[in-house]
Amino acid sequence: MPAMLMSVLWVWWGLAGCSSSTFSSVGKAEKSLPVVLSDSFPDWISPEYLMGKFNPAEHPDFMEIDIQYADRSGQYLRKEVMQAFIQMYRDAKKKVSPCR
Repeated sequence: MPAMLMSVLWVWWGLAGCSSSTFSSVGKAEKSLPVVLSDSFPDWISPEYLMGKFNPAEHPDFMEIDIQYADRSGQYLRKEVMQAFIQMYRDAKKKVSPCR
């Protein structure tokens, strides 16, 4: 018990010499970036979409991944992501020579 009391007193004594301005600057960055709040959050982003609680097979922005690019069927990506992946795949095939 005396050791615990001494520890508490030691911490209190160390903090007693600090001014309130010392504590207000703790944890703050030297320069803070402005926070921009916008009311223009897209309507198509719903809580269900963000949490993945929707069926991508029925969503108009998703398409099934062709089996040549996947290890199994039934996987979906956003259309623009799938198009970028196919382009990346084709570019990689052009640069890689087959081993002999």
